[in-house]
Amino acid sequence: MMLSGAEKNRLSFLGCFIWALTALFFLYEFFLRVFVGTIADELSHTLLLGAERLSLIGAAYFWTYGLMQLPVGLLVDRFSLRALLTGASFICALGVFLFAYFPNFPDLLIGRLLMGLGSSFGFICLLKVSLNWFSHKHFGFLSGLSQLVGAAGPVLAGAPLVSLLNRTHDNWQTVMLIVAFFGLIISVLIGIFVRSKPKEVSTQIIYLETKSSLTNALFDLFKNRQSWMIVLYSIFVNTSLAFLGIVWGTTYLEARQITQSKASFICSLIWVGYALGSPILGIVSDRIKRRKSILVFSSFCGIFAGIMLLCSSDHLDWLYMIAFFVFGIASSGQSLSFAVIAEHVKPKTEASAFGLNNASIFISTSLLIPLFGWMIEIAEPDKILAYQQHDFTTSLILVLFFYFMAFILSAFFIKETFCRQQLGPTVLTPNMTSVVER
Repeated sequence: MMLSGAEKNRLSFLGCFIWALTALFFLYEFFLRVFVGTIADELSHTLLLGAERLSLIGAAYFWTYGLMQLPVGLLVDRFSLRALLTGASFICALGVFLFAYFPNFPDLLIGRLLMGLGSSFGFICLLKVSLNWFSHKHFGFLSGLSQLVGAAGPVLAGAPLVSLLNRTHDNWQTVMLIVAFFGLIISVLIGIFVRSKPKEVSTQIIYLETKSSLTNALFDLFKNRQSWMIVLYSIFVNTSLAFLGIVWGTTYLEARQITQSKASFICSLIWVGYALGSPILGIVSDRIKRRKSILVFSSFCGIFAGIMLLCSSDHLDWLYMIAFFVFGIASSGQSLSFAVIAEHVKPKTEASAFGLNNASIFISTSLLIPLFGWMIEIAEPDKILAYQQHDFTTSLILVLFFYFMAFILSAFFIKETFCRQQLGPTVLTPNMTSVVER
């Protein structure tokens, strides 16, 4: 049994508070994802770590995070959100505590693995809370808002973390203990306040649904053609972040005669576009009750930005600023893909679908980054020379090709859902006289 549409549509203070707590954990795990880069110098000097070991410490988080995405989806579909989130946030805090209290390489590595393990629950649980506590018609906006909240994590891991380091005289262990304590507070708050879904009330309705095993649920998900179309779309629209947002953006702009300080600012605009585009595209999609047109628009933005960079021979700051910002909007189409994939699978496999989509984005990014590096290295085999604009041409063409493929998928292969569940169960009112939407 479940709540009626009218009851679920009503925004409750408890629902908003639970969403905010879960979003706070998502922000926390995003902070944990990137903070190592900020304290890299302190780690190197105090522990005498070389570049190789420092890279392993940074990457260890992503090993467990990526491997856990699909299993986390299966767990979220079957167990209490409160129990999973409480345990996940506690594991994150434990990993940070181990990282701070036992400053040697093996323990630092184990601490990062634990952070990745706990963090792997953050985004999927936040999406599930959005589905359970709010009407489905708001899910596009909430999915985008989740990305905006997550983007605040790297911001906090930058200047604010540096400021805290300065206040503690570069004592990174003290700073990490503070971060661990904050994670413990989040765990306690989640354990006290988070509920998986609203309590059933007298306006309940009944729906008919057959119980499926874990194997059948996975089989239903994997044989769903639409889910794979959406996964491919998500991979394609994420390529500009993998290429320009994470590694090569500043270097590319410097090759186009932009100073380092200005290049880093322009490069950051891709994340601004992503952070703003995610909730805005979600709102527009929810309002017009269309998904395909927004997905097509996002892919077209990527094509437009790619052509701008490939065809421009002028070194104009404003042109690069527009192109990078538009690339960010193009990449924000992946946030809407979580709403679309939820509408194309059965309700009992929604979180599993989130995990499949998120894991695909993550794995493809980890493969694309070295691929782009290899393509640039082929173009410029002499590493003594500075990179030139033409060294990045092949990579930009590949990015443009991926956005073109995303356009084809969204325009011709992904079906419109009209912001409604396509495979939901049959729902009946208590007097059994009418059928209503899930």
